[in-house]
Amino acid sequence: MNWAQLSIQIGIAAALGGAVWKAASAWTKKAIALGEKAEAEREKERQVSELRKSHANFMERVETLGKEVAAVQKGLEILSARIDERERERTRRDTRGIPVPSGDGE
Repeated sequence: MNWAQLSIQIGIAAALGGAVWKAASAWTKKAIALGEKAEAEREKERQVSELRKSHANFMERVETLGKEVAAVQKGLEILSARIDERERERTRRDTRGIPVPSGDGE
């Protein structure tokens, strides 16, 4: 084998090595990008899971608050009915000439 053939073989080997290096480099970049994409997807799923939990907790608090508001509303309706009943009784007594006590001690 002479120097010319040896240099051609070394050139071919170098070219093949460069092509393999370039392909491996591209494959590595693609693998890194896929890994980053998978990590981003996991992070997104984690955030969605946290948002769902947060929403569930919020809805529980809203439901509790709704029950409390309904209880207060019911209490106000009862109080309003009692006040209306007292006013009717006061008016009835007044129209019949029955003395109407004043103050809160009725």
